[in-house]
Amino acid sequence: MGRTSRIITSLGIVIAVGMLALPVLAAEPPRPLPFSTIEDTERTLIEKLLDSPHWPFRVFALRRLERFSGAERDALVRARLGDERWQVRCFALHVARRLAITIPDDSLAEELDGRVIRAALGHGFDVPAEHVEQSARQLMRTARVEDLLLGLEITASSEVEPLRKEAVRRTRRLIRNLDDALAVRYARRLARLVRAHPAPETAQQWSRWLAKRRGQLTLSAPAPVANGATSHRPLAAELDAEGFSRLVDYLDSLRQRDLEMVIVMDATSSMIPMVNEARAGVDTLIVFLDDISRTMRVGFVAYRDHDNEPVWEGHAFTSDVAEIRDFLFGVRITGGRDLPEAVYQGLAACAQLEWNRDATRQIVLVGDARPHDRDAYRLTGLLESYREAGVIVHAAHVPMRFNETYRASLTPPQARARQQEIAEHNVRTKEAFSEIARLGGGEKVSLRDAEDLVPAIMHLTINETWWPAFDEFYERYLELCR
Repeated sequence: MGRTSRIITSLGIVIAVGMLALPVLAAEPPRPLPFSTIEDTERTLIEKLLDSPHWPFRVFALRRLERFSGAERDALVRARLGDERWQVRCFALHVARRLAITIPDDSLAEELDGRVIRAALGHGFDVPAEHVEQSARQLMRTARVEDLLLGLEITASSEVEPLRKEAVRRTRRLIRNLDDALAVRYARRLARLVRAHPAPETAQQWSRWLAKRRGQLTLSAPAPVANGATSHRPLAAELDAEGFSRLVDYLDSLRQRDLEMVIVMDATSSMIPMVNEARAGVDTLIVFLDDISRTMRVGFVAYRDHDNEPVWEGHAFTSDVAEIRDFLFGVRITGGRDLPEAVYQGLAACAQLEWNRDATRQIVLVGDARPHDRDAYRLTGLLESYREAGVIVHAAHVPMRFNETYRASLTPPQARARQQEIAEHNVRTKEAFSEIARLGGGEKVSLRDAEDLVPAIMHLTINETWWPAFDEFYERYLELCR
């Protein structure tokens, strides 16, 4: 069975389990092992990871501690509450909550980072009320929407009533002042905060949502985090000592990697949900991959078709999140009247970028339409040249869907004919993208929903053996660090 032949339904993308025999999770978590009884080699490894200069290593060590019990384990977790990196402090709070580790009252007395305060409140730990109020008020009164949302999230988990009233006022004002770019970028966080289901996607939809409530809304605290006695442990805690050592070796190999990636995306009208997902998720993708690599640079190419000049527009390699975000929000999404698109031109544009020849170099094609038949010969030559140069080309196929508004404008026979045309187009596009990945030396994945995009791209940069471990890490990363 090949790499792209099984499905992990939580992501909805076509993937496979690799060579490592990963443990099957039991219905009930196994009893923790006393930390005092572990072998010296594993103890040394965990202590080395906890002292690593790279914060993701320290996080994986914390997750490993969920395998054990005892006072020594508790002390190691508590010690990370004073870590120099706020991300590690957030993860330490998460692990402490799951392991029911008691946190001394003064542990958070000096904590001033709003992101850590948000994590502490969300996990049910006490934070001095003055710190909560000071942090929330300061964040809510800044001009940056990112800071405002953080302040609102802190307030939602607090019990300071005057603060909550101010937060509701500022949430109303935020919704009324949203533009489409902000709506796309922050829709999910804002929707969780005010329990808007489904989440509005545009500024106009948010305005309508608020109008229906006559301006009334309530801020909602996040759901409580389950403790380890009632939930499954992370894979880092489930692996035996040898398996965990291999995971650490792989993590170390990623840390030695310079990664360069170009996302080549169809920017025609049918791809609006995927382009919006890229706009919303590119920040976290870049930061996450940069955190687990030595260096990470991303480029972007948006292509359309020959009847929409320019056929493509791109952004050079950068590690600056703001640059890529601004580029994406400036991309014109238009065209797509016929089914094939200028896939060849989009991929060919990557040759104009200034690649680091010593880096791990990847191109990820994302689209819902096949290339033009007339480009087949040139496309084959281009992909072979990339592969010979050490540039890997992956392909993420987005099945095209029948626009329901357009369907309603057709007669039943016309609708059936169009549905059949789209079905045949999806089959041909899937085959074309599979061939692109094969010729490019990469992998082909199929996306069901826009939310699959960022996890799929992340997977394409990581050995499939370790997808479950990094999925868990990424899920917690989004929950705690975004």
